[in-house]
Amino acid sequence: MIFQQTELSTLVNIGETIERRLNDIGVYTREDLERLGAVEAWRKIKQTYPHQNISARYYLYSLQGALIDRRRTDLPPKLRHQLQSAF
Repeated sequence: MIFQQTELSTLVNIGETIERRLNDIGVYTREDLERLGAVEAWRKIKQTYPHQNISARYYLYSLQGALIDRRRTDLPPKLRHQLQSAF
């Protein structure tokens, strides 16, 4: 079975800035993001850009939404709460 890796820019919620920041932490595909997870990806982005104001909610919701193919504004309340607990 052959698995096709997905370009980050084709994922929901992943714009140019988030894609560039994900690339900066070594995440280039959906599979890379899936292995790392939304919370750890956000933490690494925050460490890489310590002097920039990076919204935890925006990034966590966007990254998790990309993994489950849902707009960040459409995440279920329970999942939002779990993500908020991570920071």
